[in-house]
Amino acid sequence: MIPEILNPVSDLTSAERAAAHAARATLPLLRATLLAQFPGAHFLILTRSAEDDELRLDSVRDAHGGVLWDYPWNWRGYQHVQASTPAQIAALWGDDDPQDPAVVLDLVDRIDRFARVAFLPGTAMRGEEESAERTPLGVPLTPAAGATQA
Repeated sequence: MIPEILNPVSDLTSAERAAAHAARATLPLLRATLLAQFPGAHFLILTRSAEDDELRLDSVRDAHGGVLWDYPWNWRGYQHVQASTPAQIAALWGDDDPQDPAVVLDLVDRIDRFARVAFLPGTAMRGEEESAERTPLGVPLTPAAGATQA
């Protein structure tokens, strides 16, 4: 006799699909936030640590690979973004502050758990990034950069 408390694997599969859909559905908020903060942005650039596989914010770049914002890191954490976020977009972040890079990174990390962040296209890389041991990751922010609807 099978106990009633057992759940089929399909329940987990369905939950994972729903989580992946929710993660992709959050990308437009991330894009709208960064485009409001950094007009002309095309990519959010991230790196994945070789030691612990954690994501780290690197920069926001324009269509030509120019850095619009370099996420400075020190032992205290990331420096807050000085550009403002429109109130209607900021409200969608709830109690979190979208000008706090740690908050942005947390959202990207949560998205990455269910809808992995892709490698940055070679055409958007700078310098020797393409031949680096771990090439950068990129979240496209505009249709020209490869952004799609969720």
